[in-house]
Amino acid sequence: MTSGEYWEKRAIERALRLERGTLPYIRKLASLYVRAYRSLREDLDRLFERYVETGDFSPEEAAAYLREPVTPKERKILEDALKGITDEDERRKAVARINSASYRARMDRLHAMQERIRIECAKTAPDVIDTIRQAMERSGREAYYRTIFDNSKAAGVQLPFTDLSLERLEGVINQKIEGKSFSSRVWGNTNAVAQLLTDTLKENVATGRSWRRSVSDMRELLGVDYPGGATYAATRILRTETARVNNELSAEANVENGFDRYRYIAMLDSKTSEACRDHDGGIDPDTKKPYTYKNKKLGVNFPPLHPNCRSTTCAWVSEELLAKITRSAKDENGNVYQIPGNMTYREWEKERQIKSLRQSSRAPAISIPEEEDKDLFGYLPELSLPEDRIQALKRLYDISRKTGFEYATVYSDGRIIDEAFTSGDPSRVEVDLSKYPGDKLEIYHSHTNVTTFSNEDLRYLCDPRVVKIGVVSGNGDVYNMDASYGFRPSVNEYQDLSRDLTRECDEVFFKGEAYAHLSSGEKAYLAIKEQAFRTANRFEWQYEEGTFDE
Repeated sequence: MTSGEYWEKRAIERALRLERGTLPYIRKLASLYVRAYRSLREDLDRLFERYVETGDFSPEEAAAYLREPVTPKERKILEDALKGITDEDERRKAVARINSASYRARMDRLHAMQERIRIECAKTAPDVIDTIRQAMERSGREAYYRTIFDNSKAAGVQLPFTDLSLERLEGVINQKIEGKSFSSRVWGNTNAVAQLLTDTLKENVATGRSWRRSVSDMRELLGVDYPGGATYAATRILRTETARVNNELSAEANVENGFDRYRYIAMLDSKTSEACRDHDGGIDPDTKKPYTYKNKKLGVNFPPLHPNCRSTTCAWVSEELLAKITRSAKDENGNVYQIPGNMTYREWEKERQIKSLRQSSRAPAISIPEEEDKDLFGYLPELSLPEDRIQALKRLYDISRKTGFEYATVYSDGRIIDEAFTSGDPSRVEVDLSKYPGDKLEIYHSHTNVTTFSNEDLRYLCDPRVVKIGVVSGNGDVYNMDASYGFRPSVNEYQDLSRDLTRECDEVFFKGEAYAHLSSGEKAYLAIKEQAFRTANRFEWQYEEGTFDE
């Protein structure tokens, strides 16, 4: 491999690692908007109780209904919702609006709806901003140090650099693009979604559309189970901003290591933009001169050039330049630190005693395993099962490890009614629901492999009596699906969705470039986990994960 090929390959690997590393945060964004949808729907159901029940108003009746003053009980819905706004400025604004003279005298149903939507968006935006910031911090630090490691490994010696301080990292994260920071873009999207939700629901009520149609529109606008809306807008910001921070700090690392030129690397496929195709290579198509770090301009000749841009860069290296840089690579004591060819990044990180983002006071709340071969892709809320359910799963786990079979325990109305039974099958345990009385059944079982819920597992939730299903996998991971709230599909509806999601997830993990390096087993594991996640979103079930020590 030539020197130039090495640098380009390492840059592409860092870009793909960035793409994989952002997926947990994208999952978190999706869960935030699912939470917002559920909270908003619950309160709007109460504010529009009569419309929810009938939904067949004439235009005249609808107009009169929207102008009805809200009751003190309905006003309290807004006051309670205000408590969830964590941004002090936004809370003060909302309180001032609700307590203004015009609203205090007579707040009608239309304005109550508008304010409730604005409150929910104001509650969600800070969490979206925090999630995107966490992704940028992790991505930026990883990009900076991995670039230094890749450069040093190619040179065979430790190239000079300074530690990336939090202030320096924050400076890149908070950089304004076209006069706007990433957080201001989130707030801009939030306000736009709030207005669009208000206008849409107002039109639905005014034209006599059913509440079910209104709920569907609300899900779509928030991006719950739809490829658009608020979730997509937030994800676009996350992808674009993490790519910007990744490229900026990789460039800073290259400059510190002594490189002054770069190559523009476009991910060439059917989705590549014309602008990125034109810039691919070492020569700026506009100036006809080599790209230099001194003359780089974000969005002009340095990526990202556009939202969702996947392009990256690498140092432009000649053998002469590399030899010159290598000769000058000495530490603070004047010694040359050799980099063995088989040293891994984690070994180098430990050797250099670099404090990673996981150890900082601003470490992400999302746990990212250090091992490269672990799952970096799924984000699920922390497990909230009661201790007795955890212990029941622990017993099933222990029995399965000894026998090699799957086992199950069934609860009815909070009590165990059938414990640790098996069908004598290493890949399945049959649960005959007709045997069990009660309206609140919980099924907990073990898997002998390391996967989460199978399609067959989740099909039990088509029965409205089954409120929860839990599973402990063969490596001790615990998953819980709570269907106490949300929709209950028929068996046919569930099977139709399962077929569609199987096809979609196989397309992502078995054909996507980001996962080409994984084995078939790893791809299958991720596809199953993603399918369970999408199923939960579709039916508004709560999907959690956790673990226990062996």
